[in-house]
Amino acid sequence: MLLYLYKYVIYYRRNKYKYYVGIEKWDGDIMAFSSQTSCLITDSKSNLYNFVWDYKGVVFIFFDRILDSVEKRVIIEDSSLEFDATIDEKDRIYLACKDNNNSLILLTLVNGLWDTVTLKENEDLFNLNVVWCNDELHLFYCIPLEEDRSSYKVIHSIYNGDIASNEIVTISKRDILNPFRIIKLNNKLVFAYCNLVNNKEQVFIKSYDVLKNEWSDNIQLTSNATNKLYLDIIKLVDSDLHLVYSEYHNGNLVIKYEKFDKVDTKYEKELERVVSNPANCSYPTFIEYDNKLWIAWIEHDNLMSCYSIDKGENWSNPFLWKESKKVDLLRYKFNTNEKNIKSDYKLNYSFGKAYPELSLMGFGPLNNVDEVPLKKIENIQEKKTDKSNISSSPRRTKEIYEKEIRKRDKSELNKEIKDLTRRVIKLEQALAEIKDEINQSNKVDNAEE
Repeated sequence: MLLYLYKYVIYYRRNKYKYYVGIEKWDGDIMAFSSQTSCLITDSKSNLYNFVWDYKGVVFIFFDRILDSVEKRVIIEDSSLEFDATIDEKDRIYLACKDNNNSLILLTLVNGLWDTVTLKENEDLFNLNVVWCNDELHLFYCIPLEEDRSSYKVIHSIYNGDIASNEIVTISKRDILNPFRIIKLNNKLVFAYCNLVNNKEQVFIKSYDVLKNEWSDNIQLTSNATNKLYLDIIKLVDSDLHLVYSEYHNGNLVIKYEKFDKVDTKYEKELERVVSNPANCSYPTFIEYDNKLWIAWIEHDNLMSCYSIDKGENWSNPFLWKESKKVDLLRYKFNTNEKNIKSDYKLNYSFGKAYPELSLMGFGPLNNVDEVPLKKIENIQEKKTDKSNISSSPRRTKEIYEKEIRKRDKSELNKEIKDLTRRVIKLEQALAEIKDEINQSNKVDNAEE
């Protein structure tokens, strides 16, 4: 899908910037995916805020919807790669970053004016994440405990004018420090992370109750004897938790999907499935749109995705988005206050084009894509529980999916027609009663005359 957030972004395609933000633009047609941090935010007035790192520091790009103008400047020159941004309900923008002196800096944008405060000093932090929840800014990051940086403590800080910090868990890593994932769920923050168990990465979650100011115990989700890289989670209903990550298999990476059902305080696995071919599949990302659950990922610098119309029980074949071969591609952390976007989309991250186009892609109508058949993978674990009513067909083709969607849409349309017919009948009955009352009233008036 190409989700153009603003119609006027096509105009900015005409300018002659030598550099896209943070990505050097070659004179030829060579385009590539960049894993640099990038944040995309829209406020309630449809203004757009983009934060990207390049060699000059953190670059701020602001699209003013009303004035049809763009502002681009380096907002923090002395910045490391660690930064993150979010928005609150009043359209205030928060940008947290670690500068090159290991200070944690917070910038707040209110009514067009920036305010800066130093939250921490001498903090050699990594995996910086910020979330706005319950009128407070929550910051998550980890600090190495040893010189070899094999273990870290994870810090949760709350800022509401003053800052309070607590260590919530200690994690160990093998070669790479895996990113966190944090999602908001009612009055809770669900925190997902990787930790070593018997020298294998396993995925854990724990939740923070913002009203009670309490953390739950750690819950281990995975237990397979494979190493993992990256992760994402999403909840579509209160009882289900969906997990996706990159899993090592014979020197390659595959995208592994798992679905869990919450029973009391525990999560029971319903199924697990590989949805990609073996390659260098990385950065798996959940998006919910148009009653479909999508998983998008990067494979050989190309954007791939697949989708499910039955909440993860069956998955389509992967699709290669051909335009991703021709553009500079980023993975955006996405936040919005636009009601129409909130109602139509559920996502924390998404892939998209770099400035000046700033459009999301990898989900939606399957235009300009190539369907990629899945190869049979030997010695790979795929599982479904007996209690789940899961189809015996693990994957379906594009044609079957589109046929099911048309069938579902027709069924929904028939329901709407029946409902509308009932309402019309009731309306006709009410009009007939009103007509009878008018006739009776006219008869009385004539009799009196």
